[in-house]
Amino acid sequence: MLFREAKDKVGVAYALGNLGDSLYKQGNYERAKAFYEESLELHQDIGGKSAVTSMLSDLGHVSLHQNHWQRARALFAESLALQRELEDKQSIAGCLAGLAGVAEREGQPERAARLLGTAEALLEASDTHPPPIVQAEYDRNVAAVRAQLDEAALAAAWTEGRARDLEATVAELLVELGG
Repeated sequence: MLFREAKDKVGVAYALGNLGDSLYKQGNYERAKAFYEESLELHQDIGGKSAVTSMLSDLGHVSLHQNHWQRARALFAESLALQRELEDKQSIAGCLAGLAGVAEREGQPERAARLLGTAEALLEASDTHPPPIVQAEYDRNVAAVRAQLDEAALAAAWTEGRARDLEATVAELLVELGG
């Protein structure tokens, strides 16, 4: 890798993250995890807080696919705490959607629907969409929750999530998750 030869830590860190993204999209989660972990380590060394949050969230999504829900929850919590400091609304929404995936997989579809409702309201308010790397995961979570809840329960939970105050929701999640 040319970045390594040039001793460009930032370039290496971003290149590794991009390689992780490519592997994630191909479903090669174990290899994606290795690239994300190395990228995370480099970003932590160079102080790239925004990139650190992305790598933590990406590792959370990988953990979801590997059925390591506790690890996914911890990674999303760590990412969410940093995203809160940075006020990165798009990434906060992606993290909420990731936590919704954890809730859905743990048999808590109403909680997942509330989190997805909050994420949707945040995305609309900030006129953004889920980060591209998590769009498919977001759509999968929405479909899984829809399949588990009847229309009335889904609508009630989703509406409750949309009405929630973002700061209060994030603060509660971080206390609950120990972040």
